[in-house]
Amino acid sequence: MRKAFSLVLAVMVALSMAIALTACGGSQSSSKNTAKDFDGSGIAETGEGTMYLVTSSGTSLEGTLTITVPKDSSSTHLGVCFQDFPDAQTTHVYVDGSEMTKGTYGDGSEVTLSLEGNAIKPGTHTVEAVQFSDNQTNGSPILYKKVGFEVKR
Repeated sequence: MRKAFSLVLAVMVALSMAIALTACGGSQSSSKNTAKDFDGSGIAETGEGTMYLVTSSGTSLEGTLTITVPKDSSSTHLGVCFQDFPDAQTTHVYVDGSEMTKGTYGDGSEVTLSLEGNAIKPGTHTVEAVQFSDNQTNGSPILYKKVGFEVKR
């Protein structure tokens, strides 16, 4: 009986992780961390749509998202979901100012980020989604969304 309960519990945990990372529909994956930086300080959120974060432990829609990364782990995954997002422009996704990925993420899109290095150090971190005028990163932001998360080790 106890073995069966443990097996059911393990399957439920694995299933909830899979559902959490695919909850927004289509998915793309990126582990790239380029040297391009973006400083969103002083920029107010603007533009249509909502961005939120997803892990196996919950979403940022429920408040501050806390990610517990085991001390011996060098990376973790974070889902970024886009609702009612305009997809006419390229969306650049930054974590703590470093570009992680870019693409055209429309309504219901999700991208899975592979976080490592400074992005999984204990403390508060920021995910920013930005669309620029003329689709050029030196242009003015026409869409800016920002969501924070906390890492515990």
